[in-house]
Amino acid sequence: MKLVNKLLLVSAIAASSQAFALESMTDAAMSQTTGQDGVTVTINLVNGINAQAILHDTDGLAPNGTTGSAGAIVFGNGTTAGNFNISSGIITLDIDADGGTGTTSTTGAVLNVKIGLPSALTVTTGDISVAKSAGLGGALTNSTKILNSTTVSLGGLNVNMQLGAEAQGSMLAINGAITGGITLNNFALLDAYNGTVAQTNIGIGATSVKIKDNGAGANLTLGDIKGDVTAAAGLQFTVASIGSATGVDVQMTGLKLGDQGAATTLGNFELRGLNMNGTIIGVKGH
Repeated sequence: MKLVNKLLLVSAIAASSQAFALESMTDAAMSQTTGQDGVTVTINLVNGINAQAILHDTDGLAPNGTTGSAGAIVFGNGTTAGNFNISSGIITLDIDADGGTGTTSTTGAVLNVKIGLPSALTVTTGDISVAKSAGLGGALTNSTKILNSTTVSLGGLNVNMQLGAEAQGSMLAINGAITGGITLNNFALLDAYNGTVAQTNIGIGATSVKIKDNGAGANLTLGDIKGDVTAAAGLQFTVASIGSATGVDVQMTGLKLGDQGAATTLGNFELRGLNMNGTIIGVKGH
């Protein structure tokens, strides 16, 4: 009986050792397979993102014939069908922390986040309106629509964020080729009043607006776009290169001036070989 117990004990120790060895080998194999340690976060937007988005301007605009009361820019009408919407898809975040080799802006420690967007990505703005704001959570009144709901088709972007030191030279680095270019469908900028007379669905619009590489290419190439936040400029993007070597084409189909519901159009309009390299775009409050 003692012999049986000893055999069972030896077998258990052997099995336990094999289990630990298997776990260690699996971890090592996984590390070699991925090529690096780190964390990957996968966000599956099963139903997309749907919400009414509101930007509150707390002091309004005065004088310039206005009252100085708080206003709001509103994306969407508060219903699921009419809200600001981002299509469903899978977003991946590859997160790595690097200790660096020094303490400068390019050699110091850095948190790197590589953002993988869905290959097919659609953003719908919802009708865009301006309204009177009652603050966060408050009612929106005196609403006037200024832009029709527009669908923007995107896909193929590569976005990399670095926090801490920035070996890539900026906080955000954006590049890649947007499949099929940037397409805006159902674009319309509306004129709500003709003098003091209210009017509906009257403005400047187009069935579609496409931005793509100049020439025969169908995609839009983003060579290098850098983004940073500064005290003076706020959020600032610098475009090193966009489009092909000869720039971008902007193509508008179904251009309309006046009643956006009317069948009559001016035709189509395009800009060929537009060079936007070196463009700097800044967004800040005032």
